[in-house]
Amino acid sequence: MSLRAALWRQVTKSLSTFENIRAFEREIFETSQEVAGVDEWLGKLVQTLQPEHIIVDLPTNKTQPGGNLLLTRTADDEVGLPNLYFDPERWSNAYDQQKRCGYVFCPREYIPLVSLASRVAIFRRYRLGVTIIADRFTKTVGKVKPSWFDWLAERGIIDAECHQQLREERVFLSRILADDIRLPDAWIEETPELRKNLSDEIIISRPGGFVTPIKDAILKTLASLANFVQMISEGGEYAKLDSMPEAQLQADARRYLRAQGLQISEGSEVGGGETDLLVAHKIIIENKIAGETNNPMSENKPYPFQARRYSIALCKTVFLPLWPISRVPRQACFRRAPA
Repeated sequence: MSLRAALWRQVTKSLSTFENIRAFEREIFETSQEVAGVDEWLGKLVQTLQPEHIIVDLPTNKTQPGGNLLLTRTADDEVGLPNLYFDPERWSNAYDQQKRCGYVFCPREYIPLVSLASRVAIFRRYRLGVTIIADRFTKTVGKVKPSWFDWLAERGIIDAECHQQLREERVFLSRILADDIRLPDAWIEETPELRKNLSDEIIISRPGGFVTPIKDAILKTLASLANFVQMISEGGEYAKLDSMPEAQLQADARRYLRAQGLQISEGSEVGGGETDLLVAHKIIIENKIAGETNNPMSENKPYPFQARRYSIALCKTVFLPLWPISRVPRQACFRRAPA
């Protein structure tokens, strides 16, 4: 219940101003241009759909009366003032987090197209899936065909998580917690809070969590990369080199990760360049060589943005930077960049 409240708060906070709501309406309209190719009928609808046809309505919470103005009904069916154990503000907040609904309106003839675009736009921005319950509530059951999501996924318009969340009736998202993360014992002894720090960063980036296949892939990749960094740090082979090309680091990482049972591909030409390593077609590993630094993410080079460019082009949301630098704190050397 608290997780659902946290997810809902990110929506209400994001759409708390008129300007933000208008921007999200435009986002839904632009998404409709992307998804209209799933059906010839939708392709005709999109030709006449205009941005002003889409209205996002997120009613404000008006249930905030003071304790002296609020009436309650007792077990004896009597109406009176609340007792000392009733907190009207807490009740109001609970209503705001659990009961308040948001709507996307459009002319009747555009409902299938706008409904499909809204689902994709909502998941892309908030990682939340619209379920059959919402369809029943808005009387739009059957307006969106499940096969449309298959078509979008096959063409890379939506990622695997979006496809699974919107295609299946029941999909569970799970957070990555500190106890899930496996790191070398030496790292934990040196920094006992490291796993919690990593977990907190991931949760900030993805509060809703991941579908099970993506979560498992992240955890396995995280553990394997950490062991690889530990192995090359203990071996000291890189410290003996005056310089090392990224190609050598990538080749060493590729061999090690494949030995750990990970499915590795590389050199995919996307986003105006070639990716470094791609794990199971789900996670991008971007490896770089740098000099001494306490925070490689602040280097005067757009390394994280380069990886993100590939992530967007591949319709992925997770990438991991690989920085095998001996004098970098491990929190900085191996951290998950925001998706």
